[in-house]
This record gives sequence, C-alpha cells and structure tokens, in this order.
Amino acid sequence: MVVTCLVFFFTARLLLNYFWSVLIALAASFATQIWSTASRSMQAHAWGVLLLALSLYFILRAELKQGKLRPILLATIFAAAFFVRPTSVAYVVPLALFVLIRYRQHVIWLIGTALFWLAFFFIYSQHYFHHYLPFYYRFGSALKLKTLAIGFPAQLISPSRGLLVYVPLVLFVGYLLVAYRHNLRLWRVAVAALVSIAFQILIVSSWWTWWAGAGGTYGARLTTEVVPLFVLLGVLGTEAALQSHQQSCKENRSENTRVRRALEISVFGAFLLIGVVFNGAGAISRFGGLWNRLPNDLDLNPKRIFDWRHPQFYCALFPYRISGIVKNKNEEPLYHVAITFSGGGGTTTTNSKGKYSKAVGFGWTGRARPARRGFLFDPPVREYYPMSSSLTDENYLGSPKKKMPSSVVFP
Repeated sequence: MVVTCLVFFFTARLLLNYFWSVLIALAASFATQIWSTASRSMQAHAWGVLLLALSLYFILRAELKQGKLRPILLATIFAAAFFVRPTSVAYVVPLALFVLIRYRQHVIWLIGTALFWLAFFFIYSQHYFHHYLPFYYRFGSALKLKTLAIGFPAQLISPSRGLLVYVPLVLFVGYLLVAYRHNLRLWRVAVAALVSIAFQILIVSSWWTWWAGAGGTYGARLTTEVVPLFVLLGVLGTEAALQSHQQSCKENRSENTRVRRALEISVFGAFLLIGVVFNGAGAISRFGGLWNRLPNDLDLNPKRIFDWRHPQFYCALFPYRISGIVKNKNEEPLYHVAITFSGGGGTTTTNSKGKYSKAVGFGWTGRARPARRGFLFDPPVREYYPMSSSLTDENYLGSPKKKMPSSVVFP
C-alpha cells in the first residue's frame, strides 16, 4: 500500500504540482478503503488496487505523450489483475477496450500477450483445480439482476457498506468533473474510468452476497478497487479546477473565485476528515470487525447493514463499555482487582479508586468475573446478554476470605 500511495503521487505529478500531488496521494491512502481494507488484511484487494493504479499511470502517461505505451507490460498487468481477483474484469475490460481503440498499432501485441497469459491461466487451473477455471472464478453464475434492487443502494448509501458514506470524497470528485467539465482534458480517459466504476459497482451489487459479511469486512470493502479510478478522476478534475480559477483571475473575477475556492476547500476538508475518521476506525479499532457477528451473524441477517441506529463505523468509533467500582464492606475502594470478560472481551484491572472500565463492543454477550487473591466478591459473576448500550454502576463488593483455624485437623 505504500507503493500504491507512491503510484498515486506519480500519477498526479503528470498533471499537478508537488503540493496537490501529495495531498491527493495522502487523501486516497487514508480517507478510503486503502486504509481500512487493503492495508489491513490478506485480501486480494491490496494487489488489485496496486495493479490498477499502475495500469492507469501508464495509460495517462501515454495519453499525455510523456512516454510510449508499453503494450506487453500493460497487458501483463491486466492479466495479473484478473489472476488476483475475478471481479477485476469490471475495469480491465473497459480499459483494455479504450487502449485497443486509442492505440490500434499495438493491437497485435496487446491481444497476443493477453492470450498468452490466459492460456497459462487455463493450464494452471486445469492442473491444480481440474477445471479451466478455479471454483472462485465460477461465481459468475451467482450474479443476479434481481439482486440489484437491494445490492445497489447497499453499495452506495447503506450506513455499513455505502461507498458514499465511507468515502464521501467521491462526491467531491464528481462535483469537480461536472463543475469544471469545460476545462477537462483527456475526457476520453475520464469516460473510460467512469464506465469502469459503473461496471465494478454493478457487478458487486448483483452478487448474491452483496452484504459481504465474511472476511472481517469493514465498510465499503467490495468497492475498494474503484479507488485508483477515482484518484485518476480527481487528478483530472483538480487540474480542470485550477485552470478555471486561473482564467477567472485573468478575467478580473478574483472575488468570486476566492469565495468559490474557499467553499470548495471547506467541503473538501470536511469530506476528507469524515473519510479519515471512518476508515481509520476500521483500520485501528477491533470492534469494527466484531460488528459482523455481533449481536448476530450478518450472513444470517444481512439487512443489518441498513440499520442507521447501529452502523458499523459508529460501533467501531464508540464501542459499548461496562464500568463500575469495586469496594469492600467499609466502602473503601479495592485496587488491582482483575475483571475478566469471557467471549473475547479481555481483562481489565481496577485503579487506585477501585474503578474499572472495559470496552466490549456492540452486541457482546458473555460473563464478567472479578478476582483478587484473598478476596471473595459479590456477585461472583455477572452475565450479559447482547449489549445494546453502555452499562455503568456494574459494581462489586469484595470481602476477605475467612482463614481456616490452624487447630482444625482433617482426617
């Protein structure tokens, strides 16, 4: 993902200065699924976004006449993307068609290289899986048009999977493309990127597991591969906006330009902050992943992703807590009392004031048991059913164990 961030930077540098290039690269890396998904688990998304970012860099460089198109390299990258994840066909096919149309002199090399790698893939699959395609690549039959009715809004606006919720910067990119369309260069590249994004969203929306409960999913995981495409569109939109502002200043419309630019920067900053916080929560907080199975398994109740009362990002940012005080009969605090929570809840210890607090997450179910050498506690254990709110005043009373008289002799 560090390499992917660098590719984003060098892609932006083809059109923008250092400041905007660094800003776009960092925003794409920390305010998107790059942070919450691709950099956090052994998912195929990590390689998918890197390969797509590389292909877009080479295409943009060729379009700007800053380098020759390398058909063998590009076709190899496309093939590798398909090997990594079958849904990559959503962007490989549109981009490959774009390259074939724009660079017809390289058609033989592009198609020849693609066929070579495709034959290699079929032979490899036949040898190891006894079929020309591995089982995972035959999930195409699981794509259902009728699933779009619920899968499409789930991928875009649901509180726990929506792309627009977890990466609101895509709205800002859309604004730049529309507001500064007259200054937009390389509109053919922009169209190809938009088609690729549309295909990707339609494919994952029509998949039978549109909720993506498995794999420790957090947020908009299934649309991770669209991030490099939005980076490309963001670079094109930013260049168009900067050119428009320069023209306005030359035409003595500097006041209107300053106001508009201030509003744009404010909106960009707000969207950037939301993206960093939401995706950072998924990257850092362990409670984001637990949301998929608590209080019940998401695969058994997929409509949970539309629940705005307990969205995944909120449960990751503000996990439910259990807190209280441990005292003795004289109302004196007991410190160093270990309270163990079952079901993966962990252990915490009371402080010098006898207080404890433990984050257990939304929907946690289990038992809490206090322990300290030489003490008995009342109650000895507390049972908790699916947590739907934080609990306070979960107090315990500690009493010293009675010592057995030394004169007692056991037979």
